[in-house]
Amino acid sequence: MFVGTLGTIFGIETVDEDPAPLADQIAASGLTVASGAALVVFFTIALQCVSTVARLAREPRSARFAVVLMAGYLVLAWLAAFGIYQLAGGLLS
Repeated sequence: MFVGTLGTIFGIETVDEDPAPLADQIAASGLTVASGAALVVFFTIALQCVSTVARLAREPRSARFAVVLMAGYLVLAWLAAFGIYQLAGGLLS
């Protein structure tokens, strides 16, 4: 999912077949190692699956539960990504 999303961002439609153009685009974009690491951490933690959120709303019969959980994961993902960015930026500087 992550590679496909980056392919969409950089406008490369055949990224699933050949990721080499994506690697070239990322290198040319100036994306730093710290930014890349933070992006991967965010994608790993953030609750992005809509069907999972819908199921979470249906199980306890509460949309509020799903919204709170989604917001919690968003905040956690952002904080973790920010921490990784700061750590990686400090280590690589």
